[in-house]
This record gives sequence, structure tokens and C-alpha cells, in this order.
Amino acid sequence: GAKTIPIKVKARGAQAVDHWFFGRMVHDLAGMSLSKPRLAIDYCHREDEVMGFANKFETEGGLVASGALTPFQEKDRASEVIFKSQQGVPYEASIFFDPAELILEEVPQGMSVPVNGLQFAGPGVVARKWTLRGLAVCPYGQDKNTAVEFSAGQHPKEVAVRYTQTEQLPAVEAAPAAVEPVKDSDTA
Repeated sequence: GAKTIPIKVKARGAQAVDHWFFGRMVHDLAGMSLSKPRLAIDYCHREDEVMGFANKFETEGGLVASGALTPFQEKDRASEVIFKSQQGVPYEASIFFDPAELILEEVPQGMSVPVNGLQFAGPGVVARKWTLRGLAVCPYGQDKNTAVEFSAGQHPKEVAVRYTQTEQLPAVEAAPAAVEPVKDSDTA
């Protein structure tokens, strides 16, 4: 039937992925903002296949969004995804972030920066400030650490991306469990 079905989506892990445009990238979950309180969930980033919405967002250990799929016909995409998921098809997720509101930190080879409680070693970029505009349920997400669980547009033609430089630390083999802050009186 055409009933709303709760959905929980692990939409983004805390670690780096290989982004099709930006290369090796990690999203700083503390720098995320929402374009609005309720975001569309579509199928494979197809704006003509909106299946529901997300209205609850958590960022501890990764981005987890909750909401509902809203099928309206027996054979629409939301009904298909619900049916196939119940039969064991493992769906993943993907995020749609606004490139017009993106602040990236470039991390060169041999340097590392803290992000999401981990050390990110370059080369790569950290999305320090970014706006989440939507989510997609798909067979294969860019981030393989995503998952989808069920219980019973206009795009800018030109995008300006601003890179920032912050204090970077030399890359380390393994990050220590706790790091003492450097005092002003300490010297290298």
C-alpha cells in the first residue's frame, strides 16, 4: 500500500572518499549546515525520482539521517526500493552538497590535519564548511561505508570554490589517542 515507511540512512562516514571532482576528500561533519530543516531523498541523485524526506540529522561518527519514504503508487521507485530492500537488496547512500557554499582546506602531501576525531593525511581536501541539500538512496554510494535501513532542480552554472589554509601538522603514521595542546612557551 501507499503508506509512509520510516527510513534511516548512514549518508556519510567520517573518513575520506575519492570524490569524482575533488579527488580524495573528507567532509568535516562539524562544518555541515542544512539548506532547510527537511531535505529530499531521491534515487541515485535523480531529481525526477524523489522518494521521501529526511528531517532528523546526527553527525556523531558519521552523518545519519532519518525520515520517511513516501510511496504514492504501487509501482513507483519508493515502492520498488522498499520491496527490494525487504528481499535483501543492500542499498547505500550518497549526499548532495552545495558547491556554491563550500569552503575547502587543501592538505598537501606530507601534512595532516584533525577532522572528525581522526587525522587526515594529505594529499587531499577537507570540506570545512558545506551545506547539505539532499540525500540519495542508490545501489553504490561514493562512500562504501554508507547504508540504508527501513522499518516496516536548479544547479548553478558557475561555482566559486574558496580554498583556505590553516595550520597543518606533519603527517604521522598513526594518530595518538590523545594529543596535548602546544603551549606558547614550548619550542620546536
